Amino acid sequence: MPDIAIFNYMARGFLKQPTDFYLRPLFVSMKDYSLLANSTNHCFGNEPIHNIVFGWFKEFLTKYVHLPTFSLTFMSDISHNLLNDLQLVDDDLVTMLQQLFKQGIFNNTMLIVMGDHGHRYDFIRSTYVGSLEERLPFFSITLPDWWLKNHPLIHNSLKKNTKRLTTFYDVHETMLNLLNFDKFYKNKKNQRDNRGLSLFRDIPRDRTCSKAEIDMHYCTCQKQTRVEISHPVVLRSTRKAIARLNALLYQYRHLCAVLKLSTIIDAHVTDNDNITKILKISALNTIHEDYTIMFETLPSKAVFEATIRHYAVGNRYVIQGEISRVNKYGNQSICIKNARLRRYCFCVEQTTNK
Repeated sequence: MPDIAIFNYMARGFLKQPTDFYLRPLFVSMKDYSLLANSTNHCFGNEPIHNIVFGWFKEFLTKYVHLPTFSLTFMSDISHNLLNDLQLVDDDLVTMLQQLFKQGIFNNTMLIVMGDHGHRYDFIRSTYVGSLEERLPFFSITLPDWWLKNHPLIHNSLKKNTKRLTTFYDVHETMLNLLNFDKFYKNKKNQRDNRGLSLFRDIPRDRTCSKAEIDMHYCTCQKQTRVEISHPVVLRSTRKAIARLNALLYQYRHLCAVLKLSTIIDAHVTDNDNITKILKISALNTIHEDYTIMFETLPSKAVFEATIRHYAVGNRYVIQGEISRVNKYGNQSICIKNARLRRYCFCVEQTTNK
């Protein structure tokens, strides 16, 4: 999906080709080719698009097997709109990986298979399970057996860390460690004050979202309990969130409609099992509850999800992190070019043309 590539969506991209081999020109050309328009979904003629990517990936690794290489192979088309379409890749992905393993391509390679995030716009996103799925993308790391046998402490840490709180900053730190492995190996412990911690060392068992610098809105470490949508705190929190949205859009007030509440869809409050302990050791003005609320606005019929922290003392409401858009917005915001705010805007011209 070249239109929404991370370096190109509402961005300038690259003036010069950033890598030795760059697949973007091919996909830009394919997008404008009549064969794509006449092909079935996810195909280019009679060839699944993901197999074109897999073929390029295999050829690159095979040709340069004796040289140090790095490859980032990224696909979003197959699952961007429908979560269940991802299963169409399963057999071909397994076949490709098995072939490369049999050829010994991965005998000196770290292989990572991952998603950047879970599904954001399919129907499942409007459910509680969907909100967890969005925040917990798939991640796997594979290293050669001989290398893991030579580094049993690292192997043990990798297994332990499957049960610990980790982020992509940790993946970045791990890749840096591999590039500077001798220096890393002399340092036997993680630096606990770093945002990224190496997966080659034990991630602290007591790591929290706060320590990992994860916004509460995206934290999945706490239990949540459903709250009645008519609860006064839920109503006030929702009004606070909509006020924030309109404040963000104020600079585009001549283009974007003022958002108003249509309905509150769902609400949860974070369980605080340590409330008694907190009451004893914390100042009263720090006692709070976090509410995650899903609501729909007019005139856009946009569905948003926000996490709002309510402080009992002073009856204060503070939005945690960004507000998520959890249904498609398509061309609703075509009148502005701000990539961050397009998910919120509903162009005024759409209301006047109805």
